[in-house]
Amino acid sequence: MHAVNSNGSPHTDHFAVALADRLSLLTVHSLRMVVCLPQVLSLTKAIFLPKVACIHKIISIIEITPHNKVVQSLKFAKVYILYQELGKLQESIDTVQMSTQVPDTKNETDVETLKRILHGTINQSLDSGHLPLNLRKAYWSLWKNDPPESDCRNYTTRSGQGGAGFGHNLPRVRLVSYPCSGNTWTRYLLEAATGVFTGSIYNAKSIAKAGHLGEMVDPDSGLTLVQKTHGHSFPKSDISDLKQRISLIIPHLPAVLLLRNPSRAIISHWKYKESGVSQTKQIPEKLFKTKDFHKFAADCVSKWETLALDRLLWSEAPVFVLHYEHLLANPLPTLRTLLAFLGAPVDEGRLACVSTHLTGSFKRQGNKDFDPFTKDEKKLMAVAASRVNRTLQLLGYQPLPYHTII
Repeated sequence: MHAVNSNGSPHTDHFAVALADRLSLLTVHSLRMVVCLPQVLSLTKAIFLPKVACIHKIISIIEITPHNKVVQSLKFAKVYILYQELGKLQESIDTVQMSTQVPDTKNETDVETLKRILHGTINQSLDSGHLPLNLRKAYWSLWKNDPPESDCRNYTTRSGQGGAGFGHNLPRVRLVSYPCSGNTWTRYLLEAATGVFTGSIYNAKSIAKAGHLGEMVDPDSGLTLVQKTHGHSFPKSDISDLKQRISLIIPHLPAVLLLRNPSRAIISHWKYKESGVSQTKQIPEKLFKTKDFHKFAADCVSKWETLALDRLLWSEAPVFVLHYEHLLANPLPTLRTLLAFLGAPVDEGRLACVSTHLTGSFKRQGNKDFDPFTKDEKKLMAVAASRVNRTLQLLGYQPLPYHTII
C-alpha cells in the first residue's frame, strides 16, 4: 500500500501490506488498527462491506490526503477492527481520540521508526552506579529462613547495605501479561535481583502479605521498578470497547510484555478462577469438562491475542518481549537481558542467590500435562498465536518459542 510519511510524501509501506494480510490495516504513526472513515462507512450503523473493498477505499483516501489532515479526520472517527482470518468486521460504539504524536525522523520509514522506538531501553538515573533508593520505606527479608551461614540471608528489598528498597523517582514501566502467565514470578525474580520492589495496579493484599510490599503502592508513584497489569484481559472485560483498551495501554509508557503459551495460560487462569482466586491450589479435572470452561476458553483466546497485539501496535515507547518459556528454561540469562532493558545494574551476589531460590511464593504444585480443549479451540489458539507470532517477527522480535499449542 501507499502511506504518507511525516514530511508529506508517499512511500510504500510493505510492513502494512503484510499486516493487512494477517491483522489489520494500519499506518504506524497514528493508526494502530483498521479505521474506516465517515466517507467509507456510515457512523450510524454497522455496514459490513467486503474486506478488500474496504481496504482499497481506505488506501485511496489516505493516498490523496495530507498526513496531518488524515490524523485530524480520525480523531473522533468510529473505529473498526478488521479480522481478516476470522472474517468479521466488529464495530466499536465508542468514539476514540487517536494519538497524533509523530516522531521527528526525516529519513526513516514508519516501520523503521516504530522498530527503533520499540527496541529502545529504559533510561535510569543511577546514584553511584545503583538505582536511586528511598530508605525510609518498609523492607522485606527475601531469604530469612536460610541457614545462618548463608550470605543470602543478608539480602532484602529495602535495606542499607547489600540491598535496596523502594526506588526513588524510577521511570514507570508496565509489566503486561495475560493472567496466570508468570507475572508474579517475574516480579519476584526482579525484586530478588535488584532489591527494588515492583508494583501493581491491583493492590492485591495476598501478594503484599507474601512480601511484595510494592503491591499496595500507587503504580504511578515512581517508587517501583515495574508495575503489573493484565490490561483488558480479565474475563468480564469487553474487548470490543476500544476506548477502554486504549486507555488501559497508556501508549507513552514503556512496557515488558510477558507472553506464555495461550493453552497453558488459560488452564492456569481457569484453576485460579475456580479455586477461589488462589495462585497455588489445584482443582479437579472434571471442572475442565464443563460448558463454562469451554465458554471461558473461547473468550480468553481473543483476549490473549488482543492484549499482545494492542501493546505491540499501539505502543509509542520501548517494549521488551519476555517469553515465559525462555524465563523458565534459562532464568538467569533471560533475567540479565531483562535487567539490561530496565537499565538496572547487575548485582552478581544477588543473582547467585536467585539461582538457588528460583521458585518464589506462588508456585502452583502438582501441575499435570493434560489437554482439555476441543479441536476448534485448539485451532482458534493456533490462529491467534500465528497472528501474534507474525507481528513479533515483522517488528524484529524473537518468534514464539513453541511450535504446538498443547
